[in-house]
Amino acid sequence: MNNYIDVSIKVCTKSNFYRRLVDKNIDIRVIEETSNTIRCYVRPNDLKKLNKFYDIKINKAFNINTIKNYFKNNILKYMCIIFGIFLYGIFTNTIVDVRINSNNNELVDKLNKSLDKYGIKRFTFKKNFDDINKIKNELMIEYKDYIEWLEIKLDGMKYIVNLEERVSNEIKEEKEYCNVYATTDAIVTKVFAEKGTSLINEFSYVREGDILISGDIKLNEEVKSSVCASGVVYGEVWYQLSISIPKTYEEEFETGKYRYNLAIESGNKDYIIFKSRLDKKIEEKQEILSLLGKKLYIIKEKEIGIVTKNYTEEELKKKVDEIIANNLKLNIENGEKVLYKKVLKKYEFDSKIDLEVFVTVEKIISSN
Repeated sequence: MNNYIDVSIKVCTKSNFYRRLVDKNIDIRVIEETSNTIRCYVRPNDLKKLNKFYDIKINKAFNINTIKNYFKNNILKYMCIIFGIFLYGIFTNTIVDVRINSNNNELVDKLNKSLDKYGIKRFTFKKNFDDINKIKNELMIEYKDYIEWLEIKLDGMKYIVNLEERVSNEIKEEKEYCNVYATTDAIVTKVFAEKGTSLINEFSYVREGDILISGDIKLNEEVKSSVCASGVVYGEVWYQLSISIPKTYEEEFETGKYRYNLAIESGNKDYIIFKSRLDKKIEEKQEILSLLGKKLYIIKEKEIGIVTKNYTEEELKKKVDEIIANNLKLNIENGEKVLYKKVLKKYEFDSKIDLEVFVTVEKIISSN
């Protein structure tokens, strides 16, 4: 009975009522009749026609049609209510922050990565008690050498991680007697003896295993005391290396395209609000708001493109030096460096260059 209205119509004579229905071409569906009342279903347009002649009461009976009509007329309101309940459920079960109470920034960074792996991070749903306990136990195993005690506490819409660091009681024992030895064959270039007696001079040739700084303190060729010798000795060492270099390399450049984003800083981490659509980018950020220990940044994401280039002769030489330093594990900060290099053989192919190189380097050649 879609589009029909349930009504009760007061009539004086039923025969006259039905005759009028025929004259006015009105269709009704009779539900029940009494002596002077007819309850029926009537279309809205026909109801207007009958209102001119009869006293009509619209029934509010609780049936399928009234329910359908009611929800049809109020569908937007109920959709808003349902959506609101849905959002409330999401928000109250969502984690918006994870805080680790520790002054050890290195440990905090490591724990953040582990917590991310276990799903303890921002904008995820809360975990149940059993899952939290399981994660806590696994973290205690993973960080058994660093953490004595750990607790993951749910506080409203955030997790608070409390911990107690493990105190190491290990005491490094200093040896009573030791020497400094050569780790490779070399020509000595520099000697820095801190404790003990130096047995070599600059330009001395030494072999692997030779004593460079002795722990014996002598006077007139007689050992007066013994110490654990310490110091650093540099030497010139020779190598012959095989090196393979691609003929081309990739260089980054700014395309000129950019997008803006927002980020919230919490603790030691930045949380991006919107997913970036740029595959490769550099970022410039500017603080726009600071509130309750949280900072809001606007980020300018600049798109980075990649272009393929051929090495110039100068760039090729620098690349060879870089590969030599990496292959020989030179510590540039400690003064280790390439002294001389000579290309013995060179083979060029379509996409790469193979080199046989003779190299002399200055490096630390001493160890206890």
